[in-house]
Amino acid sequence: MRVLHLPVNVASHMSATIGGLRNAGVDARGIAAIGASVFHSNDHVEVYSSVASRRQLAWWRDIVPKLPKLAAEIRAADVLHWYMVPVLPGGLDLRFIASFAKPSIVEFAGSEIRDPAIEAATNPAYAAIWDRYEYRSMESSAGSTKRQQAFADAGFEALISCPSQWEFLRPGMFGETHLVRQRVLIENYTPLYPDPNCRRPVVVHSASAPVAKGTSDVRAAAARLSQTLDFELVVLERVSREEAVRAVKRCDIFLDQFVLGSHGSAAIEAMALGKPVVGWVKPTMEGKYPADFPMLSGRGDNLDRVLAELIVDGTKRAELGRLSRRYAEEHHDASRLASQLIEVYEGAIRRRGAARSA
Repeated sequence: MRVLHLPVNVASHMSATIGGLRNAGVDARGIAAIGASVFHSNDHVEVYSSVASRRQLAWWRDIVPKLPKLAAEIRAADVLHWYMVPVLPGGLDLRFIASFAKPSIVEFAGSEIRDPAIEAATNPAYAAIWDRYEYRSMESSAGSTKRQQAFADAGFEALISCPSQWEFLRPGMFGETHLVRQRVLIENYTPLYPDPNCRRPVVVHSASAPVAKGTSDVRAAAARLSQTLDFELVVLERVSREEAVRAVKRCDIFLDQFVLGSHGSAAIEAMALGKPVVGWVKPTMEGKYPADFPMLSGRGDNLDRVLAELIVDGTKRAELGRLSRRYAEEHHDASRLASQLIEVYEGAIRRRGAARSA
């Protein structure tokens, strides 16, 4: 089976997925139409342009000469796996893809289909930060519907990687919908478990989107706890991926996100590195993760309590770090999850074949 992944490699998700599929014997390859930022790895991915925006003339100069090569790659593929949103205005790229009549899957990441009205109804933390929210321009009810409809009209099946996204998929719009959890290539992460004897633990928080991540709450909790406890808080802002990974690898506790009510890819990477993770799971998401889900949940005063317990208890940090690694291996290893993706691809091939025969 030959699977072509397109067109963006946000958070190295495409790279990890391709790596896992290759380990499972699938001929998987990726093409990124837009250059990934310094935060991300482009392993297994050919970048057609290093320019970060299609609004720049240089991007079009890079892309247009490569269209014949892209068409050849699409023709050679058995399945197309698309990530997030259309790249070209008016969905021209989706029309181009549809003209090949290939079995196609679109994997949504979050903001491109998040419906603010639905999210705010179950998440007061999200409603409270809306005026300052970094992804406000991306997220709207109309935008979610429009993007989903564009892919459905082009014959795509839908794939999500977190159960929190189910509520945003429009009922009946896609013929098939799938869940395959977020993926990291575990073999690329050597765990470094917290030292239970460390007296001044290092707490790391990635503030890639400070409002969405709840960074102000993290700083406030740390300020309160620092009055009585000894620890170091490291907030990662505008650092390279390599710097971020080094910081997480040497930390004793990782703080994820505290607004959206589910965990992000950074939490999975921290788990893969053997770190205890603290984030926030909103009430409607409780019970929707596997039974061995090790992330501790806290907000407000409860965040103070949860974090304080980890700061003072080195044995608990070490135990949770090992549980985190085991959880990442079991539920988020791209090589292990490749079998689920293969089932999705094979089903899409069968359904497309049946539609042609009808």
